[in-house]
Amino acid sequence: MRRGVVMATPGNEDALSRGQALDGAETGTLEGSILKAKRKPGTDETRTSNSQSVLNLVNCILGAGVLGYPFCFRSCGLLLGSLLMVVSLVATRFSYDLLLYCSQISNKKTYEELAEQAIGKAGRQIVELCTAALNLGCIVAYLNILADVLSAVAGTIIPPGAEPSRNAYITGVSIFGALPVALVVRDHATIATFSMASVGFVILFAIVLVIFALGPVPVAASAAGSLALWRPEGLLVAFPVIVYSFTAHPYYLGIFNNMHVSTFARMTKVTDLLAQTARRLYI
Repeated sequence: MRRGVVMATPGNEDALSRGQALDGAETGTLEGSILKAKRKPGTDETRTSNSQSVLNLVNCILGAGVLGYPFCFRSCGLLLGSLLMVVSLVATRFSYDLLLYCSQISNKKTYEELAEQAIGKAGRQIVELCTAALNLGCIVAYLNILADVLSAVAGTIIPPGAEPSRNAYITGVSIFGALPVALVVRDHATIATFSMASVGFVILFAIVLVIFALGPVPVAASAAGSLALWRPEGLLVAFPVIVYSFTAHPYYLGIFNNMHVSTFARMTKVTDLLAQTARRLYI
């Protein structure tokens, strides 16, 4: 079978050499061995497979949705909330394809570089500022959640009146939890391990919610009223949370460029698996 001729351009030289090295290593040719030896040491070890990339993407979007979806369905109704979820999923899936197309056409590797290519340096600075604010908001939210969980657990162990303050919990989690992870975890392969643990906790949380939902309903909860199907007045409250629960655009291209073989077809497959996994966990 004849092979097609691929022209090496500045945008695909690295991917082409990696693909040739993999082909040569499989066929045992001398050229493949030389190309394999020329690769930088440690490069392949820090790159991610398809499954690891899916875990990293799922970890980027899970969290806010799992915690906020019950409130969203309560606010806008079961039917309207499901419709918003489907629309958000389709729009997000389409926007991920647009990011890949733009990255391939412009030869840009990051979300910030694409912003600079599209709207100039000022646009890049705005995108970087918004991304930093988004990450800061996520950190603050998760630290508060962890502080609430730790205080509830400590209340069953420490005598009443001797519990540390909320500020002490947040400071302890920041110094002994978040800071060491941020300093130690640098490559996407290691992040995938933490992502697997995070997704496992989310699945466990979802299972616990299902168990409680299938159990007997307390009288106070039943008196609060049944879940509505369509409540448009809660649309403005639920829509931002539902849209946010599927977005990982600032990190999407970084995960793509750290795959073992970063091709459009592979990343499309990863994105499809992401959409299926998120939909099943949210539903």
